[in-house]
Amino acid sequence: MKTNNEMKTNNKMKIKIPGCFIVGAMALPLMLTAAPNDGLERAVAQVDRVATSAIKLSGYADVGYVYNFGAPTVARGFGADRQRGGNFNVSQVRLALDKPLTVENRWQAGFGAALMLGEDAAALSGRRGVSALWLQHAYVSLRAPIGNGLDSRLGRLCSILGYESDERPANLNITKGASAALDPCFATGAFFSYPATEWLTVLAGVNNGSAADTNNGFDTDSDGYAFFGGLRARHDGLGLASQLAVQFAPWGEECPRHANHASAMCAADNGPVVGVNWWLDWTPKTADGQLLLALNASLWSWGNTMIMPMPMPASTATFSAVAAYAKYQFTPLISLAGRVEYVHTHNGEFNARRGTSYFWNNGLEDGDLYTTTLTAGFNVAEDFLVRVEYRFDYGKKASAEHDGAHLAAVEVVYAF
Repeated sequence: MKTNNEMKTNNKMKIKIPGCFIVGAMALPLMLTAAPNDGLERAVAQVDRVATSAIKLSGYADVGYVYNFGAPTVARGFGADRQRGGNFNVSQVRLALDKPLTVENRWQAGFGAALMLGEDAAALSGRRGVSALWLQHAYVSLRAPIGNGLDSRLGRLCSILGYESDERPANLNITKGASAALDPCFATGAFFSYPATEWLTVLAGVNNGSAADTNNGFDTDSDGYAFFGGLRARHDGLGLASQLAVQFAPWGEECPRHANHASAMCAADNGPVVGVNWWLDWTPKTADGQLLLALNASLWSWGNTMIMPMPMPASTATFSAVAAYAKYQFTPLISLAGRVEYVHTHNGEFNARRGTSYFWNNGLEDGDLYTTTLTAGFNVAEDFLVRVEYRFDYGKKASAEHDGAHLAAVEVVYAF
């Protein structure tokens, strides 16, 4: 749930590696080649700086089986879920190294980096093959003791817009919702957060645009920037968390999401691109933490859109979606999660340009899509999860052959 990993509950066991062991290993070649005293002094100084810190190693392996009854719908965010018939998949193998900031309001620094392998990584990166390697994020972080503490991150980051994540185990369902397929994701830039109060955080940042690097797109005469910001609220006493965020790209982007995918089918978005996203999740205290309810809504507009490779008159294309989620943990072993959503496009050009890689409609007319997903989870052992899912998508040309598309899936996850 949500791209911001710090707000997810993935139930991952963390392995802490003392910083002194890492620094010592890195410093050994230096001590062998440099002057003995210089190398030793440098190594000792590094150990003094990081001896009290810890680097966290975490990850998971996610494998499964997906069966599409008939022609698959393209309204799902993961490529492996859009294959015809049945397929066994190594969906994701993820490794992450993090040195998070502590709760102290003082000058301090950290970093985060995550690599992903598997068929989802191949689709997200625009490559092919189960062994494709994808750099999900890599950033350095800094806290400045200004007021309540100003946090900043610089590097390759995931977007703050959207409720669902590119990490399957972090979501309530195995497959990604149709509305999440167009959430912006990885981009290189800067992100700032400031806790205005105990429960309200102000968010702001700028990046190169969704996945696209500067001057990497149809509009090569202008730098591709996107500005984003929002408010995030969290009240543990009430079990509530919510976020309202907006993203604005003045000169457009090559693709709203994952630009290296089939760029020839993307629109020349030389006009402004605007997106607004709001989500809310609630864990009622009366249910002893067993029930989770959530809402997610998005509105996107692309200006001066032109379909490629068959140019058509430029116009504005818009997209709106709303989704509702629920999960109930019946026992420590068994849970049941559901998702219903409605998606609408207000301009057929949007459908056509997204049809090949991301969206459901290969035609040129406006469209509505309804999806229903039911997922049962079984926590078989500590850090070992098995989930089974049934999903039904309905709408005009929901699949290449019919207005309805059915899917069944099984997922097995081991986290560490």
